Amino acid sequence: MATSIADAQILGLNVTLNLNGTVNCTLNSTIGGPPFPNATVQLQCPPGINITTAITNSLGQFNLNVSVPRILPSLLNCSLVVLTPLANCNASLPPVGRLVSGPLAVVRVDIINNTITIFLRLLGLFFNAEIGSG
Repeated sequence: MATSIADAQILGLNVTLNLNGTVNCTLNSTIGGPPFPNATVQLQCPPGINITTAITNSLGQFNLNVSVPRILPSLLNCSLVVLTPLANCNASLPPVGRLVSGPLAVVRVDIINNTITIFLRLLGLFFNAEIGSG
């Protein structure tokens, strides 16, 4: 068995990232609020580089599950960005800016057969007025 995930890649194992969570219609998603349905969310590793995209369901929930060709240099440098403006779910919220996650937490790593699955957890979303203003 490999001594690290990076070593496992050398042995030809497949790598999958899994991230699920909920997006709320609020400036600070750690506080709660109504769900944000039909919001486009994007996993970026590092920030600015799109890895995969999903759309939230009627409860604001999403699930991103993507195979990656290699282990990303630093999973700690990944973030989730909500591309849909907050004004789409509440007209009193800003039409410019985006919800952006802080660091993603690695919950667990499973190795089954020749696949490594890395489960990530969203720690919160925070409003950034500078992203998406152009």
